[in-house]
Amino acid sequence: MRYFLSILVLFLSCTTLPEDVPGCTDSSACNFNADANEDDGSCTSVPDMCGTCDNDSSNDCIQDCAGIFGGNTQQSTCENCISNSGEFDCSGNCCINDLIYDIDSLLSTSTSCSIEDRCGICNGDGWNNGLSCEDIFTLQQIIDANDFSVTPSAQNETEFHAWDLNANGLVDPREFGLQNWSEEGRLIYLKVDIPIILTDDIGALIELTELILEASGLTAIPETIGNLQKLKILSITSNSISLLPERIIELTNLEELLISKNDILLLPENIGNLSKLIKLDVANNRLTTLPDNIGSLNQLTKLFLESNKINVLPATFADLSNLVELRLYSNKLAELPENFGGFDDLLNLYLNDNQLNRLSDNFGSMNNLKRLRLNSNKLDSLKGSIGSLESLEELWLQENQLVTLPDEIGDLNSLKHLNLANNQLAWLPDELCNIYSGLEVFSTSNNSLCSLTVPECVSYENDVGNQNCTTGDCPPHHFEREGYCVLELDYNILQNFLDLNPESQTWPSPTGIPNSASQCVNDQWWDEGRLVEISFQHKQLNSTIPENIGDLDKLQILRLTGNQLTGEIPDNITNLNNLNILKLNSNNFEGSIPENIGLLTKIDTLWLNDNNLSGEIPQSIADLTNLEHLKLEENDLNGSIPYNIGDLDSLKYLYLDNNDFEGEIPQSIGNLISLKKIYLHYNNLSGQIPESICNIYTANGSFHPMFHWNELCPPYPECVPLYSLGLDENNVIKQDTTNCN
Repeated sequence: MRYFLSILVLFLSCTTLPEDVPGCTDSSACNFNADANEDDGSCTSVPDMCGTCDNDSSNDCIQDCAGIFGGNTQQSTCENCISNSGEFDCSGNCCINDLIYDIDSLLSTSTSCSIEDRCGICNGDGWNNGLSCEDIFTLQQIIDANDFSVTPSAQNETEFHAWDLNANGLVDPREFGLQNWSEEGRLIYLKVDIPIILTDDIGALIELTELILEASGLTAIPETIGNLQKLKILSITSNSISLLPERIIELTNLEELLISKNDILLLPENIGNLSKLIKLDVANNRLTTLPDNIGSLNQLTKLFLESNKINVLPATFADLSNLVELRLYSNKLAELPENFGGFDDLLNLYLNDNQLNRLSDNFGSMNNLKRLRLNSNKLDSLKGSIGSLESLEELWLQENQLVTLPDEIGDLNSLKHLNLANNQLAWLPDELCNIYSGLEVFSTSNNSLCSLTVPECVSYENDVGNQNCTTGDCPPHHFEREGYCVLELDYNILQNFLDLNPESQTWPSPTGIPNSASQCVNDQWWDEGRLVEISFQHKQLNSTIPENIGDLDKLQILRLTGNQLTGEIPDNITNLNNLNILKLNSNNFEGSIPENIGLLTKIDTLWLNDNNLSGEIPQSIADLTNLEHLKLEENDLNGSIPYNIGDLDSLKYLYLDNNDFEGEIPQSIGNLISLKKIYLHYNNLSGQIPESICNIYTANGSFHPMFHWNELCPPYPECVPLYSLGLDENNVIKQDTTNCN
């Protein structure tokens, strides 16, 4: 037995294993290699032009002189045809003036020449697999004007465009965007949401009913768009278009025109020709006026004009009698047309953040209105007719210059939300008691109300908030501390916070905190009796943040860095609408970021890093347009980065690293041209880094991003240096590309 094993070992040691032979091992493929024992992915099932499928290039057919693959037209025949000013059709016939020319008799026949259809099929019927060749050809023309090629990665792996579903290295017409075809084989729906070059050919897709070109990098729309007479929905949001094509008014079947988030300066003078329009969204553009003809859009139910620079409305605006929702907030309107208000079906009206100083007399005729926002204007009074809004449930009047309210306010029997904060009200009418018990939200803080100027149904102690009542040496609810008049409410909130942390109070200054809030009364922390700053950094605090912190509505700075604070960040912290700096980093906070964080519109510094926060970043964070510093790193945050993160156009520093974010980096990231640093490393981000990131490099040469340890797929934008992707000393980019196509 021992002898047998020795012989076996000797035999195996002298045996040479067969070498690996790469090639196509699929016997049904055209390039099958019988000698191959390792498939190299080269198999192809595409026959030559004559339909022969083999791996022998020597028998591939060629064109004859008439241009026919595998044909046998004699050279003399071709010469005779050409000498008689003829040319060959796709069937190899000599043709003169679209009729077949008989070479032998040297006479024209009455037979028409063969013609290739748009699919390249000789004598084809214009259809390919039930689809219109005209539409397929048009898509190919648009594709040819673009470059959808993808550069191979550093590992020399073949890369394909995200649309190249069949991985043939090309974007085929059926792969261009998201499509839907009718039963008759015509293209009726097309959505493109990546940057493209849009050619005049788009006008040939005449059966389209819905065309979506969102975030497509467009600066203009071809005039041929006017050919799309069956179009019902046109969306070209999030581009850089400044002027609409003149022929857009020919789209008379259009029901929705969505053109928000562009640079549009003017609407077409004859926009009223779009008589079937139901929804018009022109928000976030650069409009200053509206055409008189807009009043002809009498089928319109939704009109969104917010975040423009509109300073006047045409008188014809009142003719939009079918409106259900009207958004005009964040413009520059100082007044409304006298006939404004005849909107019988209107449910929601947003006029906040303008410069309105008065309302029209018939403003109260909108009997079905449920939500009315007039906050952040310059109104000093209201018409009594406002009491006729019998269906009104929400009325926002905060941050105006109101000194009085009409008695008719008490007629709003459906009212649930009434916000009167930050005005100059010195008294409230007794008629308010008619509706007071039905109010779910009532705010009158920061007015000039005193205990004797509010009706009996309102508790001055509990319901009216902070007031600037000027009776006495110190205003009501103020008392003297250290030579200052301080608001009792603010003082007590601060004292309560100190008392929640007795361990810290045992430490001497500067390690601990004081025992009494009076030791914190100074010019830096207090202004006109109101608390404007709380800074307790590295003070051994271990309590929660008091729930009533949101009542400090004059607070501008809240710094609590480097403690052991616990619990959740209180939702009412978003009431601190004067806050500039919020630093809660390096604590033990749990839970989610408050959903209404976007209400802190004055904030420029938000540090929540190094905690145990979870959940998603609220979409409302994009409303913090003054934000310059955002630090959320070293938490357990998940979900995707908000798509509208690009609205934070003041942002300079963005730290989101060391979390569990997933999904793609939003295209809007390229809008953050003020960014100096963005840290996204150590997350689960996937997809491709948007090319728009290069906008930041163009604006700021010292821009420094970090993307390593994610799942980001090549190709990477050329502007991004490899070290930002995590290139190590072995020239390996630290990205998990396992799931990349």
